Amino acid sequence: MEVCDAVITELMPKVIKFPSKNEIPEKALSFSIDKGMPNCVGAIDGCHIAIPKPAINGEDYWNRKSFYSINMQAIVDHHGRFLDVNIGWPGKAHDARVFMNSAIYKRAELGLIFPQSSTQIGEVNLPYYIIGDSAYPLKKWVIKPYPDNADASERNFNKKHSSARRVVEQAFGRLKQRWRSILKRCDATEKNAVKIISTCVTLHNICENLND
Repeated sequence: MEVCDAVITELMPKVIKFPSKNEIPEKALSFSIDKGMPNCVGAIDGCHIAIPKPAINGEDYWNRKSFYSINMQAIVDHHGRFLDVNIGWPGKAHDARVFMNSAIYKRAELGLIFPQSSTQIGEVNLPYYIIGDSAYPLKKWVIKPYPDNADASERNFNKKHSSARRVVEQAFGRLKQRWRSILKRCDATEKNAVKIISTCVTLHNICENLND
């Protein structure tokens, strides 16, 4: 745990950070080239890390997949590197609730994250945004799929959206394969599990940066 504390204190703020307003256009261009989503900065999703039943408020950690877990919210870039993480919510918490209580949501709603500039595509001024699945609220800066009764053009958009969003699911997969302590069940208290997960996420980004 001393190693985890050191990684979280010294490395995590340097390795996991959302791009600044000046850096976002370049990040969005890379995502557009790789994933075909213009002005998209990243993809967001939640991931459940299994833990033993906590001694206090244990039932809050029982998730919809029928195991005890910690919910980790993450935004990744086009390479699957973590740009922002919110780790520690009980598994029972819905992804939208975790998101709307996160620091990045509150800052984005205040206009502190994304540039005010936009790109003209047809008759639409497209701002910078992230993509998420149907669990997330639709915002000017959060694009989700069309509902199930979508028409043909909307279904085509949903296919492109789903294909681009897959990068965050793949990032979770690589994270768990790299660090087996969170692959099946992290046998630690919820407090220590949060530290372990945070450390694994930080080291994951270092590995991705080094193509390891």
